[in-house]
This record gives sequence, C-alpha cells and structure tokens, in this order.
Amino acid sequence: MDIGDDFDFGVGDSLNLNLDFDLLDESPQTQIMSPKISRPVAVKYKNAQETAAQMTLKKGMNYYAVLSGAFIMGDIFEAWAERHKVRSLHVATLGMNPNNVDSLVNCIRIHGVEQVSLIVSHYFFGVERHRMIRYIAEEIAGLPFRVAVAGSHCKIALMEADGLFVTLHGSANLSSNNNIEQISVTEGRELYDFNREIFDGIFKSQTIIDGSKIDYKPAKGAASKKTWEAITDGKG
Repeated sequence: MDIGDDFDFGVGDSLNLNLDFDLLDESPQTQIMSPKISRPVAVKYKNAQETAAQMTLKKGMNYYAVLSGAFIMGDIFEAWAERHKVRSLHVATLGMNPNNVDSLVNCIRIHGVEQVSLIVSHYFFGVERHRMIRYIAEEIAGLPFRVAVAGSHCKIALMEADGLFVTLHGSANLSSNNNIEQISVTEGRELYDFNREIFDGIFKSQTIIDGSKIDYKPAKGAASKKTWEAITDGKG
C-alpha cells in the first residue's frame, strides 16, 4: 500500500476528534505479576548520555531515576546502543518527534540493532496521521522496524542487550517536554517477558507499518477496549 493512501477514521488535523475512546465494560481482570528485583538505586540525571554512561547494565540491576526537564528519553536507547550490543528494542510511548524517529533508525543503521518495535497511542495516530506517522513510514521503509497503534497511555521500553533483559518504565515519553520525569530501569527476565507478551498481543492485531508494508486499517479499532482484548486473549 502506498504511503499516500488514507482512511477516513473520523480523525484529522483538527482537535475535534472522534477517537472512539470507549470505556472498559464487563469489569476485566487486571494483569498482575510479581517480579523478583533487587533493592532500587535512586539517582538523578540531567541527560541521556550521562545516564547511559553511569547507569551500568548488569544482571539484576534496579534503578529509580528522577530526570531533568532537559532529558530526552528517546536518546537513551541510542546512547546505550553505542555502549552495548543491543539485539532488540521495543518501545511504547504516547507521542514522539522526528528526532526520536531518527535516533531509533540510527540504532539499526549505525549500531546494528536487529529489531525495533514501536507502539504509539491511538490519540497520537489521530492527530499525526498526515505528519509524524507519514514521516515514520518513510524513514523506516525496508528496515526491521514495525509500528503499532494502541489505546494506550503506557510508557514502557524493553531492551535485550548483552544477554540482559531490561525493562524501563515511568512517566516520560520519548520526547522532552521541559517537565521533571521519573523512570524505573530493571533487569530481569520475568518482568521483561510479562511486558513482551503484552507487546506481542498488540503487534499481532494492531500493527500498521512493518518495514515497507503499510496498512492503516488496524488503527481504526485500536481504542482502549480493543487493545485490552489484544493483550488479554490475543484476539484481533
């Protein structure tokens, strides 16, 4: 499908959006797990390069970090890829900017990351369908890079590097917004696998771009209830 093909989802560039933010009915069961993690190390960081240099990736690591408003979360993954052998990277974010896309592409082209997966919010897709989504599609064409749309406010990153399984989660999106943010960075297969299963459920039914293959239709039903169904029972 050509990048120029569009679908009328009732969303566009105006703020009068019809995004089908349905409520979860039927009282679904919350997904819970209890990872075994070590005592957290509390730190404060100003920027991503400083973080990557000082936050050592090692077995059982557990950091809790407060980040300055100048911190660009999207930069941390490329900074780690410069220092470690990163095999795969999977990121969920509410929104992002072109520099974040370029950095993720660099992870593949320059640093040899084998696979990058990106989940963006249903709201972000609705507002940025003709701008950022188009830019992403153009920049990742032909690369092992896929993009899904979800009714999600999650900010989670999963990284396999040097044989370690790292989970990063917190308040920060990939781009900076001049606000103080907080993140937790832990190493452990249990938490990684728990979140990876959630990601896989979303990518199974809500992927819109996979390398050069583009299909915006899965974004139409990617609101909260549909996404919950995808991560709880794997159904499209």
